Amino acid sequence: MTFLPLVFLAYAVVAFAKPRWAFLLFVGFLPTYLIRFPLGGVPTTALEILFAILAVAWFLKREKRLIDIRGWGALLMLWLGVATLQMFVSPDFRAAAGVWKAYFIEPALFFIMACDFLRTHEERDQALRALGSTAFAIGGLALIQRFTGWGVPPPFNGVPIPPATEAEFRSTAFYGFPNAIGLFLAPLIPLFVGGIFLATNIHDRKDLKIRLAHGLYVAALCFSLLALLLAESEGAVIGAAAGIAVAGILAPKTRKLALGLCALGLLVILAVAPLRHLAVEKATLSDWSGRVRKEIWTETFEMLKDRPLLGAGLSGYQATFAPYHKAGHIEIFQYPHTILLNLWTELGIAGIAVFALIMARFFQQALATKSWTLAGGGVAVLVHGLVDVPYFKNDLAMLFWLLMAFAASHAAETRRVSS
Repeated sequence: MTFLPLVFLAYAVVAFAKPRWAFLLFVGFLPTYLIRFPLGGVPTTALEILFAILAVAWFLKREKRLIDIRGWGALLMLWLGVATLQMFVSPDFRAAAGVWKAYFIEPALFFIMACDFLRTHEERDQALRALGSTAFAIGGLALIQRFTGWGVPPPFNGVPIPPATEAEFRSTAFYGFPNAIGLFLAPLIPLFVGGIFLATNIHDRKDLKIRLAHGLYVAALCFSLLALLLAESEGAVIGAAAGIAVAGILAPKTRKLALGLCALGLLVILAVAPLRHLAVEKATLSDWSGRVRKEIWTETFEMLKDRPLLGAGLSGYQATFAPYHKAGHIEIFQYPHTILLNLWTELGIAGIAVFALIMARFFQQALATKSWTLAGGGVAVLVHGLVDVPYFKNDLAMLFWLLMAFAASHAAETRRVSS
């Protein structure tokens, strides 16, 4: 950890000299939230320190120009207002305040900064390439782990934790659990596909920048898919596939092909008995993972019957849920692992309503600007979110609002061009 001050100093030099470069580095460094340490007795992460440096540099060095977030200002205020209320509902105010800062205040400011930095297609493409570099690193590490087992914690390293007698090997990359790989990569995969097609269709394919961008997107896509397979993140695979399918159907040039492939895939699943059995098992949540989730959801609903409007408050789920937890063979998870209940328990009914408005605005702008693969990324978040937690994590909250910023900035650019 002694090298961290030097890293922060170097980043500060870059941030004040070239804020845009620092922003792109920050986008690529989202997994650094895993580096945790106390600062003045307060727990923090490397990502938060990098963000603080970037925010100060942006505020002091930014061009004095209007940031067009038309239609988003009220949504941000509602989102932050609900989160602030739920901080006081929580049984643990200190933990709630930490979540409020890391999952709401900082990502909201990051959204505004992203809309300022990403005013053109080329600038949004640069941010996506930064994410592609991270995806490449995640996939590369997952592959190394598959052959060496390095850095994979139990029980994902094949060594069972008693009283369990069996365990399977699943890559975890930088993270402590394999599903974190899928949560980060699933919404990006449709965007990487879009980047490949865009670079392929540009007329001047001999341009070195275009060739490098195309190669990066191909590598990012391949290593992202490889990482999902090595992590065995089934929800992420389904979410990414749904996102690609929706993007392909929305895009006029690929609509017939996408519909044909979807129909063919459905026919293969129906015709091949093992695939049909697997599909039914996953759709009905009949496997072990599905049954665990159904038990969690049932008990969570019992808890919410007693607090339907406000839920448990920020970071209050585990403590509030404990008296309702009867399935002793299942641990109490940090969240109930489905997007509706995640939002309901953390943010109450109002949080669900505001989130729905945010997603409606996102899809409206993505479709209006013909950002088909961006819409596919949003679909991946929602589909994977049916069985997991696609927002309540430091990197995921930032990534979510970066996707929102892609839609908002593209819409703002369209307005500028047409005016």
